[in-house]
Amino acid sequence: MDLSPAMIWAIVGLVLLIVEVFTLSFVVLFFGISALIVAGLKFTTSTNNLALELTIFAVLGCACLLGFRKKLRQTFNTGAKVNTDASTVIDLSVSLSPHGNAKIEYQGTIWDAYNDSDIHLKKGDKVIIIRTDGIKLIVKPYHR
Repeated sequence: MDLSPAMIWAIVGLVLLIVEVFTLSFVVLFFGISALIVAGLKFTTSTNNLALELTIFAVLGCACLLGFRKKLRQTFNTGAKVNTDASTVIDLSVSLSPHGNAKIEYQGTIWDAYNDSDIHLKKGDKVIIIRTDGIKLIVKPYHR
């Protein structure tokens, strides 16, 4: 089976779109669309200029990436921040300098912690978790 250049561009585009489904990075999506556009151009025109095809593919992919990725990520951001640990009071397992970071034990696991205060916190001090930032606990001194 002999594949035409247009079919090769279409296959590349479809493969990139399938990869995007698994990565959800909104990067290969634009290059997949660009490859499909180049395939469409190959189907409708009689150009045989690989350098032009690659240029269209690269420029279109990069332009779409720069122009639309941020908006798409904002639109489809399903990672709503839920601070299930916020307002939890814990005893520090280590000392924590003002605006400093340390590894602390929380719920039987080692976490990164950030002291969001100007106060030096000592091992055993009670702190309150203000929020989480990824796998980092943001803490402040707890005052009743």
